[in-house]
Amino acid sequence: MKAHPNPGASGLGGAPQDLWGTSNWDAVRDAWSNALRPAVLEPAQAAMAVMSRCTNHALSQQVEHAYAAAERARDCAKAAAALAARECPPGPAREAMVAVLASQAAAAERGMRDVLRFGREHGHLAFAFPVCG
Repeated sequence: MKAHPNPGASGLGGAPQDLWGTSNWDAVRDAWSNALRPAVLEPAQAAMAVMSRCTNHALSQQVEHAYAAAERARDCAKAAAALAARECPPGPAREAMVAVLASQAAAAERGMRDVLRFGREHGHLAFAFPVCG
């Protein structure tokens, strides 16, 4: 195959030589300006996006603090149960105390699971902001 210095309007494989002609660049520019237009022309949309971001941040902080509180309650209950088992005299009072503290630790673990489940189920809703207009 000989190289052609000027293949003309029909280049390799019959494709036009100038794929990105003036009309294509105009289409790209128009598409880009249309993509930016809602943020520029619709301040209500920008406000809804900011409120959505703030809501998501508040929700994630709430989940983080609730999980930390449940984790702390679990650790305290486990430590108290271990202390009661080690320091209290043997008998039904010690067994009852250890059982109650173990149930508190189990309740705190359920709370930790529930907090994570809540975060997974509802954390995405802050980004589902409504369309104004």
